[in-house]
Amino acid sequence: MSVLGINIKKIRSVKGLNQTDFANLFGLTRANIGSYEELRAEPKIDTIIKIATYYKLPIDKLVRKELTVNEISNFTALNELVIQNTNKKEGSLYVTKEFLEEYPSKKQDKFFLNQIPRIIFPFGSPKTEKRVLFNDGNQLFFNNSGFLHGDLLFMEKINLTKNKPDCLGVVVDSEFIYKGVLELEESSITITPLNPNLPKGTVALNKKTEVWKIVGKYSSEVISNTSMTTKLAVLQKKLDKVENK
Repeated sequence: MSVLGINIKKIRSVKGLNQTDFANLFGLTRANIGSYEELRAEPKIDTIIKIATYYKLPIDKLVRKELTVNEISNFTALNELVIQNTNKKEGSLYVTKEFLEEYPSKKQDKFFLNQIPRIIFPFGSPKTEKRVLFNDGNQLFFNNSGFLHGDLLFMEKINLTKNKPDCLGVVVDSEFIYKGVLELEESSITITPLNPNLPKGTVALNKKTEVWKIVGKYSSEVISNTSMTTKLAVLQKKLDKVENK
């Protein structure tokens, strides 16, 4: 028995479809989909082709391996988002793992910034400065919720004069990159990691301090709809606690 049934269930979950809605797309019944997902039966080859074509998935991957959320969402070609040309003004800075250590102290050094690759930011306001950051460590992960080491964090810069940053975000001073729930004080900002085993950070606000809101991520993690719902619920509870203080 192939992993086809597992992939069908995962595709349906990622796309937010119940079994009946998914079945209607391909001229099937809810019972058909149930039997595939429970691995009691497998679809005919013409149905497999329809599913693969509709969701733009390679047939060999659909029937041979468990698909990741990114593959199902057709957001696998990360390299296609990376700008290969020499136009340094196009795209958003993409702080890869190789540049993390130097980034805090050199984040305003034009020569350093010109070495950092740029990436097409696929969403968000065009008027807001954006950045993509390699997620190093486990500040944003605890109890099976949050962001994994190696995820790419899509961020938008926060204007502290207009917005109070009670959100999940990233703060960069001249020495360190802090990640967690942001709370604004009079002249500083406190960062509380989602991992309670890690200490809070407090950073003085000045011209060299960068404050970013996390608005999305790129991950190769394989997750179910249930686990994603659980993660979002946990994150929302943490933000609600901040807002109620």
